[in-house]
Amino acid sequence: MKRLITSTKSASFLLIGAWLLLSPLARACDSHERAGTLDLSTATLDQLTVALEQKKVSSVDLVRGYLLRIQNCDQRLHAIIATNPNALRDAEQLDAERKAGKIRGPLHGIPTSTRPVRSPPRVHWPSPRICARATPRW
Repeated sequence: MKRLITSTKSASFLLIGAWLLLSPLARACDSHERAGTLDLSTATLDQLTVALEQKKVSSVDLVRGYLLRIQNCDQRLHAIIATNPNALRDAEQLDAERKAGKIRGPLHGIPTSTRPVRSPPRVHWPSPRICARATPRW
């Protein structure tokens, strides 16, 4: 009986894994932008940090790659409301600071995105209780 339960659990995990791999969310964006040797669709924070520290990539490279990824993917995902129009200039400044030895913290020069605390005008966000299944009304 124990063997049957174990094999049933294994089969369940395999089915769930296959569903995740084949689901539309897993294939939401097939774009694979690069910054240096990094694939920005799979790069981890640790990999980004090491690449910046070893000068294999610059903050400008990361921003350009992620902006291109947003351009290529967001038409399907609708996940980004706005981007910073000064992102490249800011990245250049952060690269200059890194070159001068001034590191502000562990995320220095790594592009980030956040959900706004206050919504831009004319954007309605549902209450947090239903955010998981709702989309904003534009």
